Amino acid sequence: MEEGKIEEIVNLTVSKIKLAGLMKDNRQTAFEKTEQILRNYNQFKKAYSEDGTAKKFVDIVDGALKQLYDDLYYDIIPMMYFENRSRESIAEYFNTTVTTISRNKKRLVEKLKCMIFADDVIRELFL
Repeated sequence: MEEGKIEEIVNLTVSKIKLAGLMKDNRQTAFEKTEQILRNYNQFKKAYSEDGTAKKFVDIVDGALKQLYDDLYYDIIPMMYFENRSRESIAEYFNTTVTTISRNKKRLVEKLKCMIFADDVIRELFL
């Protein structure tokens, strides 16, 4: 069999296995990327004046965060990702349960994900 044809069949097979969810690749989802960005946000802000790329990135994240500012549970994001507070401590602050904090954190990160990684979100929906 021709080498090019074999490679084509292998690539097609691997693609179908990935689409079926039977093989995980090393790429992060947009949600995972968003959480990683939030965890490293303070470091990006420190590099803000030194690096033009960091400035653009911080501006994008700041804009997304501003859109969520009026949300009742907005403070979960800075408390969890910037101050490294536990869900339990945040639940005490809000006088609610850890489950409520987890649910609202996920909801807020989902919104941020769509604002920061719109292209990745679209790709995840259709691939």
